[in-house]
Amino acid sequence: MRPIKFRAWDKEDKEMCYAFGMGCPQDINSIFKSETLIWMQYTGLKDKNEIDLYEGDIICKKLEKRAEGGGWICGSHGYYPENSEVIKWNKDGMFETDKHPCENLGRTLHFGMDYGIGTDYKKIGNIMENPELLEDK
Repeated sequence: MRPIKFRAWDKEDKEMCYAFGMGCPQDINSIFKSETLIWMQYTGLKDKNEIDLYEGDIICKKLEKRAEGGGWICGSHGYYPENSEVIKWNKDGMFETDKHPCENLGRTLHFGMDYGIGTDYKKIGNIMENPELLEDK
């Protein structure tokens, strides 16, 4: 079972707060009703560097760079913003990404890890602190 934890974007201070877990001594109802915080839940998944992934995180799969006329530039493997995806909840209560709305992100990453595929996913930012990563999407 995954740990239940949250982070929150503070709209007033423009910073991310990570010190929120279900073991928090504060009244949980008053915390979630805050109008200055935007809540994001931990997915239970980690990227290739073992960094926790939350909803709103921007992940990137290591791919070759796209050529201007289409296709791929050989030997250019890297993490490029145009290959990025945003983690979000779907209507069925599963995590997915904006580019793959019908796939269960947990199954994709865990299945991929078994075959060395998921190790290519890297967190490159989040939608609140790094909106510039979404400009080309």
